[in-house]
Amino acid sequence: MIIKDKIKIGTKTFHIEFVENLINDGDELYGECSWGKGRIRINSSYPEEHQELALLHELQHLIFDALGYRSGLQNVF
Repeated sequence: MIIKDKIKIGTKTFHIEFVENLINDGDELYGECSWGKGRIRINSSYPEEHQELALLHELQHLIFDALGYRSGLQNVF
């Protein structure tokens, strides 16, 4: 799959970055997103298939945020 460097959700554009060894609070992540920063970060250390799944997962977070579920997917499923 070819992943572009940006994607638009509603009126907001998100830049997609690939980061080797993406770590937050000591935990290695597959990906993370920030509505405020307009950014999606994907861990490039994993195989391409995992990166694609991580991107879809982060997009779900952002779509739910856009729909008003600010707490993310934790309280939806």
